[in-house]
Amino acid sequence: MTRSDLEPRPRRDLFVRVAFLAILIAFASLSPTRAQEAAPADSVSTAPPDTNATIVGPAPARPASPLAIPDSARSVWPESFRIPIAARIPARTPSLELTDMLRDEPTSMLYDLGSYGWPHGWSPAGLSPQHVGLVWSGIPFRDLFTGRPLYDLLPLASAGTPSIEYAPDDGSPAGLRVSTLVDYEKTADPLTELRYQTGSGLQKVSGLHTQNRRLAVGGRDGVLNLLFSYGGESADGEYPGSRLTQGRQIYSRVKFLRPGWSLELGDLYNKRSVGAHGGVVPRITNDFESIYQRLGATVIDSDARRSTKRNDVFATFRRDRTGARRNVTSATAGYSSQRFEYRRQADTLTVRSTALFFKLSHALARTRHRLTFDIDGSTNTTSPRSDELVFANETDSRLLATATEEIRFGALHALAKLGIETRSDGTQLVAKAAVRQSFGPALFGLEASQTAQPISQIDRTGLGPFLAPIDEVPIGPNRLVRTTLSVAAGPLDLTVLGTLTGNATWTDYFATEDPDSVRAAVGTGTLRVVSAGLDFGYRRQAQRGFYFKAQPTVFGVSKTEDALQELYRSTVPDFYAVASLGMRYLIFQRDLDLDISIRGRFWSEFAGRAFHPQSGLLVIPVEGARPVESSATLDLVLTGGVRTATLFLAYENFLSGTSFLPGNLLVPVYPLAEKRIRFGVFWPIQN
Repeated sequence: MTRSDLEPRPRRDLFVRVAFLAILIAFASLSPTRAQEAAPADSVSTAPPDTNATIVGPAPARPASPLAIPDSARSVWPESFRIPIAARIPARTPSLELTDMLRDEPTSMLYDLGSYGWPHGWSPAGLSPQHVGLVWSGIPFRDLFTGRPLYDLLPLASAGTPSIEYAPDDGSPAGLRVSTLVDYEKTADPLTELRYQTGSGLQKVSGLHTQNRRLAVGGRDGVLNLLFSYGGESADGEYPGSRLTQGRQIYSRVKFLRPGWSLELGDLYNKRSVGAHGGVVPRITNDFESIYQRLGATVIDSDARRSTKRNDVFATFRRDRTGARRNVTSATAGYSSQRFEYRRQADTLTVRSTALFFKLSHALARTRHRLTFDIDGSTNTTSPRSDELVFANETDSRLLATATEEIRFGALHALAKLGIETRSDGTQLVAKAAVRQSFGPALFGLEASQTAQPISQIDRTGLGPFLAPIDEVPIGPNRLVRTTLSVAAGPLDLTVLGTLTGNATWTDYFATEDPDSVRAAVGTGTLRVVSAGLDFGYRRQAQRGFYFKAQPTVFGVSKTEDALQELYRSTVPDFYAVASLGMRYLIFQRDLDLDISIRGRFWSEFAGRAFHPQSGLLVIPVEGARPVESSATLDLVLTGGVRTATLFLAYENFLSGTSFLPGNLLVPVYPLAEKRIRFGVFWPIQN
């Protein structure tokens, strides 16, 4: 029995969720905003830039509320240095997780573990998947203990279009930004959105309800937006010990909007328990391909499980003053608590982490330039809750202050950012410069940045006998240069991309001869990783007819005498590519808007990254480990729009498990799913 079993469960998270539900019920009696009501004189109803298009075309237009007030959180200018992911809203795509959308991004690759609900890793530009930042609704959304981005806990039911940003505000070298869809604040009538997906042992359901209410404060009308969503899921997994037995998510938000300011209160609760087996063992000695035989498969530690409970509470206030100079001030503060547990027959590891965070931002804008000051801070405390972990409570504080100047002059957009990051391990100068210029049908972009080395709590504390910590934590710097050139001519479009990273002091996780144990280590010498790729499309955005797109990428890592760098060189393939060929048509007397496509991935042979089930991290394998063989996957995906509903049908990796292709994998001894069928429906109800 562990100490955590003897301690009473904290009631704070339960109290917070009950309080939010009480707020929602309390405002239910307020008169709803209807389209025929007269709007206040000072209200503005500009359309938000978020797309509400489905994968097969535009969704039915939602009537805008006359009380809809522009969200003060929206930037004064469009964030053109952020890269939208396929310009799609996740709930309206066949994607089960955010990582399903990320795998199609050029100059990046996905470390796919095969089973749904597992902690897949995404590597942009050859970066370590643990060092990718993730910001949701303005708050940091990485594991408080291990530091990995929590793609699997994101509330995709309410998410807008995700975007990629290099050297973002959270201090990571590259990161993702996901926010709640702004359209929900603009609807005149109450809206309910239902999404259900099933197939091959999967059950996944989510429901969202939102409505706007008129609320007068101080004699002036405003809009109160209420939003509530619930998600539940389970999945059998590909092998014994990979089952997602429980996935629960509750998101509540109350947002009050008035001309010139807004106040938002939100709470997100996640509970997840998923298998954590140690890999598949070949059934036949000296026949590695026997791991692809599901019937009678043997896995290591089939009883192992990893569970996470997390609660995020936050509040955001924004003030927008217009005039000769437009000033936008925002303040966000919040609290996150997390319980991480790994359990198998012989071991139980439990860690509790809490974090306090805040962000202050003030932007001054005129017609051609904008100056923004940001202060971003957090304090993270980690404490062990099981006898096998003997480290003391660890507290880390971080403060990042930056000033950013943006200039627009005609087709030119330039950005310069300078700041300083201070944390418990030291201080690092951070900087970013970026420029974009269009020349007729061509668009050129160049950006360079310097950030601090991402460090997580597990780097300092370790994980008992399963992960050895770093003796001396480095601060950085990490440098990145990225260039793009895009050209469009009629139905053709082509983008050439290149990224170079250079890390003077870098950290990563390395496997040892003990399959249960890994170590965190600091590399010596500058680690340089280059990625170059193409993003080619033919009739990519066509509403009808055939279309094609392909994103080939080549990776390279500098050669050196450092043994750790040599191990890092083999973590990415020399060549990685994704492609899609499809067609869009109206059939059945124009009742079905159909999009049918074949999607493929190909990779060359490489060592890849081993999975460490105790921590959920992807680590660098030992020298001489069996490599990941070159292979490919093919998926058949159908998406159909029937009135307001959208139907999904996918037949994934349908060549695997045949005489042509016995099986394939991207992470050693964790085969990809074979012949997996997925069916789903997204149904918005305007009521």
